[in-house]
Amino acid sequence: MKKGVILVALMAGLIGGLVGVWVLRPVGGGEGHKESAYERVMRTGVLRCGYIVWAPYITKDPKTGEISGIWHDFTEEIGKVLNLKIVWAEEVTYGDIAASMQSGRVDAFCGGLWAVGERIRVIDFARPITFQPILPYVRTADHRFDHDLSLINSPQVKVSTIDGEAGELVAQEDFPKAQLASLPQLSPASDMFNQVVTGKADVFFANPGSMSTFLANNPGKVRALDVKPLRIFPEAYAVAYGQGDLREMLDKASRALIYQGIVDKIVQKYETPGAGFWRVAPDYIKPEE
Repeated sequence: MKKGVILVALMAGLIGGLVGVWVLRPVGGGEGHKESAYERVMRTGVLRCGYIVWAPYITKDPKTGEISGIWHDFTEEIGKVLNLKIVWAEEVTYGDIAASMQSGRVDAFCGGLWAVGERIRVIDFARPITFQPILPYVRTADHRFDHDLSLINSPQVKVSTIDGEAGELVAQEDFPKAQLASLPQLSPASDMFNQVVTGKADVFFANPGSMSTFLANNPGKVRALDVKPLRIFPEAYAVAYGQGDLREMLDKASRALIYQGIVDKIVQKYETPGAGFWRVAPDYIKPEE
């Protein structure tokens, strides 16, 4: 056999061996494989949740540390469906939700997050279980903006916001000329409301679900303007981008609890008059009898 032919045969054998090694390596395994959030949850049987205290979604007793609320109860039901232990691992801020999941400190954000702004680039969302409109709220006796929301877009107007929260985005996008009376992350929603009540700000943007708790304790202090919602946001589980297996599992479990009517019962438990939790439309049409 000629040397050139021998060399070609050796090279072909070497390449074939490398291809064989590549094909036989287990998908998703082997040296250097980073465990996904889904794999970690399935291996440990534990779903570690990040959350933000924001009534009525998540509330936390300051004395006992006990957590309750719509998303607490819903997540515990998710744990039953999936046979997982739920651990409320970390209270996070809006600014570090993505980082807490990407670093593996938590597996998912279990407080009901809205797909808004920069979050969409780094966070994936499961099926929503409710929707919430965003409305402008003012002091009850303040009628400046009743017939013209564009008047909010003025340097003389102050908008109460919480850093990283959806109301801040609405202010920046729709009313860029207004001043922001910004509050730090982890501030309770009531701080926004109180800034308007005390005259430190003129308006804030919030959802009726959050407002219902404040109004129940402070009747007549503020009111929603009678306008079309500025935004409508779905409320859902959030996982780090690229964790599609975990998102899909939470999505399917959420769908099952919606169909069983459990979501509606949980929301009704915490819902107060005017809370405005918009339900998810069914994926089916009942046949006529």
